[in-house]
Amino acid sequence: MESTALQQAFDTCQNNKAAWLQRKNELAAAEQEYLRLLSGEGRNVSRLDELRNIIEVRKWQVNQAAGRYIRSHEAVQHISIRDRLNDFMQQHGTALAAALAPELMGYSELTAIARNCAIQRATDALREALLSWLAKGEKLIIPHRIATF
Repeated sequence: MESTALQQAFDTCQNNKAAWLQRKNELAAAEQEYLRLLSGEGRNVSRLDELRNIIEVRKWQVNQAAGRYIRSHEAVQHISIRDRLNDFMQQHGTALAAALAPELMGYSELTAIARNCAIQRATDALREALLSWLAKGEKLIIPHRIATF
């Protein structure tokens, strides 16, 4: 089941994508008009100046909108990954913790610094296992709910 946060992030991302595409279209229209006026006879200098200013503003707007789109896309990915890992841990957390037990034994009794070191070593072991799995050419199965958009 998709989380409300994921759906909201996805909706925001789609809105940001639409805004970015709209800004790109507005920029293209201004550039097209500028080129049309520039190549025509009887150039309207004041309109050309105005269009140059509009084009500069539109470029800035496109960049800002692209940034919002990228950040919102990253938010969707983050929430999706978090939700999937939470599901994984609900089903397999005990087995994963058991596999990492040599690094995590006595975790709750450790000092904060020692806990951070234990988590770092466990994370390193997970990274190594994932890299090894990927190096074998394992196929990634992308669930429908996190398919790219």
